[in-house]
Amino acid sequence: QEQSQIFESNQNADANDIDVVGDTAYMVTDWQGGFDNFRVLDVTDPTNVTELGSLSLESSVNGIVVAVQGNYAYVGTNKSDKELIVIDVSDSGNPFVAITYNVPHSEEPESIWVSGNYVYLGMEKNSDQEFYIFDVQTPTNPTIVGQYEIGDDVAGITVNNNIAYLAIDHPTNTLRVLDVSNPSSIQLLATHTVTSEEGEDVAYMDGKIYFVSEETGSGDEFIIVDVSTPSNPTVPGGVDLDTEGRAVDVFDTYAFLTTAENNKEFQIIDISSPNNPQLVETFDLGSRGNGLKANANAVYVTSDNNSSALYIFTYPVPVYFGSGNYTSQEIDSGSSTTKWLTFNWEGTVPTGTSLNFQIRTADTEGNLASAIWVGPDGTNGTSYTANQTIITTSPDASGTRWIQYRVNMTSDGDNTPEVTDIRIQYRP
Repeated sequence: QEQSQIFESNQNADANDIDVVGDTAYMVTDWQGGFDNFRVLDVTDPTNVTELGSLSLESSVNGIVVAVQGNYAYVGTNKSDKELIVIDVSDSGNPFVAITYNVPHSEEPESIWVSGNYVYLGMEKNSDQEFYIFDVQTPTNPTIVGQYEIGDDVAGITVNNNIAYLAIDHPTNTLRVLDVSNPSSIQLLATHTVTSEEGEDVAYMDGKIYFVSEETGSGDEFIIVDVSTPSNPTVPGGVDLDTEGRAVDVFDTYAFLTTAENNKEFQIIDISSPNNPQLVETFDLGSRGNGLKANANAVYVTSDNNSSALYIFTYPVPVYFGSGNYTSQEIDSGSSTTKWLTFNWEGTVPTGTSLNFQIRTADTEGNLASAIWVGPDGTNGTSYTANQTIITTSPDASGTRWIQYRVNMTSDGDNTPEVTDIRIQYRP
């Protein structure tokens, strides 16, 4: 990551949370008399962010959390009768409050998520429910359609495929997994003690949860949780941050964290190996980190640094994945007696990178999926690298009518191999 810009809020107030949709960012801050604390930013060029519009939520009202979908921003606030404020952002230069909502018997919101027709709101511990689901099919008329008693602060929320994962501010059962497919009848699928301290935030990607907690002393504060079976969470690995993790987001093979550690308030962890995640870089924000959002263009980080509300980190350019592969479509030769002859390819392989190919054959399209990838000697231990290599199919293949090829590539980060043409000669 490269720190490319600091957005100055010019209002001497803590920035609490941010959401980014396309080329627009939406940031909420504490209230500071005379200044707007909901801001709409143009992030088309993350190195040159400009303000499009802004809005004052109300005197003494802090914007705590924000989530945006379509033409509406959903903001959780500290106002006891306006815990949820819906803002119309259809005109970026002129956002306005569409409606406010009083969540019954509740304390302040701590987390928010929006997906489809629903907003999911997590509250501080109170005498009633702490997890609410709002139907926002009509955004100007949010309606509570589901609620669930947690018994503690709901510090973080992420929802995927009708499963809600909650980071709970409690030293045991810090992760709650809920089936929210029927909001009026929320079902508990699992509880899990991820750490020995209270949960702070949670993010989801590809069957795994990325979880941060308060400082544990000797344990991990960043934890990866496998939820490929949501009812049975398991922990493959974690990192001891030696400080409180405050927020987390993930993109590609990295987790991005804000923390409370002096001089290291923004941290980056390589999660390419879930069993062995590695801290790779830290940055000094000058004050405690708060919310953040990561996408393909940049990572946007809010902080308590009053004069520097938003830090923006961009990826070094160009950036290539360390490794990857491409599998072709299934190719039908049209004959069960096909003889595959030579494998031919054209492309470039810069110094420090690599490129090789394997093939597999079968009698039917369906059998290709279980066929063995092989190289020029017909075994899995070799691969095609030279052009015009004679093909030997696997002796264990069910047939030769159908064929697929796979390209395996590695880069050095700055350079990548390139394939421009592949030709496979055969005799029916």
